Amino acid sequence: MRGKGTFRDYDLGFIHIDIKHLPKLQTANGKRRKRFLYIAIGRRSRSVHLAVKDGEA
Repeated sequence: MRGKGTFRDYDLGFIHIDIKHLPKLQTANGKRRKRFLYIAIGRRSRSVHLAVKDGEA
């Protein structure tokens, strides 16, 4: 069993970014699109931003 942990203190402006591949989905016209989920987390504020895009940036 793990002990009680604590979060590290981060300076303002430190952001953690993840990119996840989403399953290909078929559009109304029959094409299959590859999409990506971008996740950005402000380490100090713990605020989260999500965006789904059609391509890698």
